[in-house]
Amino acid sequence: MKNYQTSVVICLINLFFIIVGCESTSVNKPIRIKDGEKISGDISSVNGNIRIGKDCQISGDCRTVNGVIEVGENSMVEDLQTVNGRIRVAAHATIRDDISVVNGRITLEKDASVRGDISTINGKITLEGAQVGRDIETYNGNIHLTAGSTVNGNIRIKEGTGKKFDDLTIELLDHSIIRGDILVEDKNRKVTVYKSADSEILGKVVHAEVIEK
Repeated sequence: MKNYQTSVVICLINLFFIIVGCESTSVNKPIRIKDGEKISGDISSVNGNIRIGKDCQISGDCRTVNGVIEVGENSMVEDLQTVNGRIRVAAHATIRDDISVVNGRITLEKDASVRGDISTINGKITLEGAQVGRDIETYNGNIHLTAGSTVNGNIRIKEGTGKKFDDLTIELLDHSIIRGDILVEDKNRKVTVYKSADSEILGKVVHAEVIEK
């Protein structure tokens, strides 16, 4: 448990100092980027939501400690990070790097894409016809892939040292594909993969049960 808590605290501290060191920062107010805007640099908040409109170009990262991040349709952003809050990426939007959350769910809508990794500690990950360029990693979040979603890397369920997590499910439905492996690092943890007949896992499945739906 100690190592798990330490990693979360370090994440919080690092994210806070990154945010307060940025020029485009709001401490307690939400940030709204209007449709079609182009922003050069990072967008950051400590206690506020960040909402990016449609058709925006953000040449920087979006970060908040306590807040929601929403990216509108056809927009492009470098990186998304929040500690306590959900992240939603709308249809046809592109994240050039990674998405990471400590406590909160992540949702990617139709034809949204993340070129890097998706990671959570506590929070469900949902892909609705979306694409992930590399890996999905979580300690304690169910994963739902549908509508032809693709993960080009691995799905990795991380082991939390000293902490017993709940059972997890991974759903792979409606022509979705995992091109890499499904890897469960904790041998004593129950992870069930529900896979439709029209979906594929091209790599190996380690320490998880696969059930055809």
